[in-house]
This record gives sequence, structure tokens and C-alpha cells, in this order.
Amino acid sequence: MRVLLCGLCFLLPVSVCLAEEQRDSRLAVLPDGRVDEILNSWRKAYATVETARIALRIYESDYVFLQEKRGKAEFLYQYPDRLSLEFQPVRLEQETEPARKSGHGDEFELRPLEQWLLYVDRHEVIIADPVAKTFDLLSHPPSMRDIAPAPIDPLMAVSPEMARVFNPGWFHKTFSPYCIGLGIYESLTLRSAFLSGSELDQYQRQFNWTIERDDAERIQLSGKSGNEAMARNLQRVDVILDPETFRTKSVRFIDPSGSKATVYVVSQMTINEPGLFIRKPNLSGYKLTQEATRDVQQTKGEGDSSAAPLSIICGAVLLLLFAQAL
Repeated sequence: MRVLLCGLCFLLPVSVCLAEEQRDSRLAVLPDGRVDEILNSWRKAYATVETARIALRIYESDYVFLQEKRGKAEFLYQYPDRLSLEFQPVRLEQETEPARKSGHGDEFELRPLEQWLLYVDRHEVIIADPVAKTFDLLSHPPSMRDIAPAPIDPLMAVSPEMARVFNPGWFHKTFSPYCIGLGIYESLTLRSAFLSGSELDQYQRQFNWTIERDDAERIQLSGKSGNEAMARNLQRVDVILDPETFRTKSVRFIDPSGSKATVYVVSQMTINEPGLFIRKPNLSGYKLTQEATRDVQQTKGEGDSSAAPLSIICGAVLLLLFAQAL
């Protein structure tokens, strides 16, 4: 039930978070020079994306328990608001890449990533467990189904880390596909008008960006959380871009304590593939375990004494960061 509530209240605590950030004296200065040029090119790189097929390798590392989960995923995106994402474990016996080692030389224990399927469109979010043959269904209210979309970086839309950053009150430091699904939907269905002028300038302040490498082989950026609200959920994000296309090659998220990291590596990306159409998953033989219609007006956020309506600006933060690849 807590997972369902997490999905229903995904963006509501963000309005409180944003207000706190605006009062934070440690807001980062806007990037300038070469950093600003890279960020703008990064955002523009996805302005013409109609479809995307992305194959990913995923590495989740725990430096305290010396464990590393490995998996792969296929991500399909179809403009303006349809996508599917299937996570699968890898066969550890077939892994040729050696296990990570700690600073003391201790080898990490390899584990497979959990398997699950996510489907999102303007009507609903479907979360399916192919192993248990179960699925959850969350419907969007009619008021959220006809909003003009804006471009995003598709890779960033699959990141649970970014969902966690903008949902500190309800994520409970645990992974929830509902939160990811709703975060993706919000980022896909926002009006472009919210990406201009002062709004754009304001939300570029979420990270302090520095250039770690900038040559013909790669552009590597490191983004440190630019305010206290952000830093409580994410310490740093490292991004590698293709210097020719400015599209994302890999992303590493580091948690606030520095004890956990998740890396997404693009093994193959096809943009604007002719004829790509995303169909709903075949759920024949699956059991429905949770179903709800998202009520954006009546749900209360944790620790909030009054009902908080869904804020389009909260979603604009997500969209801007996804569009810049964070």
C-alpha cells in the first residue's frame, strides 16, 4: 500500500522542496562559458527526437556491503507520451567483466538486478512483474491527458535516482516503479512555455557543473548538488556525452553518503527509427494486484497539513533536468 501511495503523491512534496530551495543561500551560480555552452547543446540534442530505442547496461554498487547488482534494460520511447522500459538481470556466469574491488582489494559480490516491466502513456502507468505474473495499474485523471509535450533526454527519464531526488518525502529511500512512471509522465507532458525566461534560469541552479574532460573522445561533466534540499537526496552525478551529438553515453548517480552508486551505460541508441510503435504489454495470465486513479487534488503529502494540488512547475523542474540530461 505504501508503494501505491508513493505513486499517487509523487510530485506533491516537491512544491515544499522548491520553496525551501528558493530560501537556500547555497544556491549555485548559473553556469557560464564552456559549461553553459555544453548544457545548451545537451538540451538541444533532444529537441527533434520522435522515437528512441536504447539498450542499457546497469550497475548498482554498494560500497558498504561490497555488493554489485548487474542488469540490462531496453527502453522504447515514442513521441509524445508513450514508452516502455524492461529491466532484466544478466546471467552472472556469462559475465566477462570482472567484479569491482574495494580500495582494500576486496572483491564485490555480484548479484542479478531484479526483473520488471514499466509501460507509460497519457492514460495510465502499468508496472508488471514477469516472474510473479502480477501487475499494478495507475490511471491518470482526464485533466492530465491533453497537455502539450516538450522534448526530453529519454535516457534520463528512466532514472529512479532523479525520481528520488524530487520525491524525498514519499520515496522512503526505497525503489518504487510507480514514482519513476509518474516522473516520466510528468516530464513528457509539460507545456514548453515553462522552459523559457526566468524559469529556465532558475532551475539550471540545481547542480554546480564542472568539466572533468572535454576532448574529441568524450565530454565528461560532474554535477554537485547545488542546494541543501538536493544534497539530502543526491551527492553528485557524473555524465559522459558524445562530443559530436551531445547525447548521453553514460550517467553515474552517487547517493548522499557516497556509499552507493548506480551507473547507466548506453550500449546502443537508435533515434527516430522508422515504424517504431510501442504496444501495451500482453498481460494475459497476469493478476492485477493494485489499481487506482490518480487524484491530484485530494492527496496530501507526508508532513503537509493541507491538500496540495499538483504543481506544473514541480514537473517543469523534472523536465528541465531530464532535457539537460539531469
